[in-house]
Amino acid sequence: MVNAAEGSFAERLAELIPEALKASPVTAAAQTLSELRSHLERDQIGTPTG
Repeated sequence: MVNAAEGSFAERLAELIPEALKASPVTAAAQTLSELRSHLERDQIGTPTG
């Protein structure tokens, strides 16, 4: 489920801000946020949203 959410997040992020950022910075930002989420979930920090 997390993998599907990460993919959806990256796709949606790329759709929302393509004119502001080139593809590689969007990919880097999505990966960074994905890693952050993984660490937060692993350490059970915050409340999962589903």
